[in-house]
Amino acid sequence: SIRRRFPSDEWNSADRSVAEWSLRSQLRVFRSHPSTLVWLYGSDENPPQDVEKIYIRVLAEEHKLLPRVVLATAAAGHPVPLADRPTA
Repeated sequence: SIRRRFPSDEWNSADRSVAEWSLRSQLRVFRSHPSTLVWLYGSDENPPQDVEKIYIRVLAEEHKLLPRVVLATAAAGHPVPLADRPTA
């Protein structure tokens, strides 16, 4: 089996903080750019589930209407990403 590059147990609190800050910063730079139609994340590997929740929260806070896609999840045949799961 292929070992995931970023298993959840290898992410520490500093990694999570940097991931959140980085995403928020990128969204603020590109949110008003006319060619930003969709936000793609997880292009190399699926983020750990708790990190994906951070991404989803930041995306909702910074750009509520911007569609988002988890590329690695769909391409690798993994379960439906959190962003695409129906809410209860």
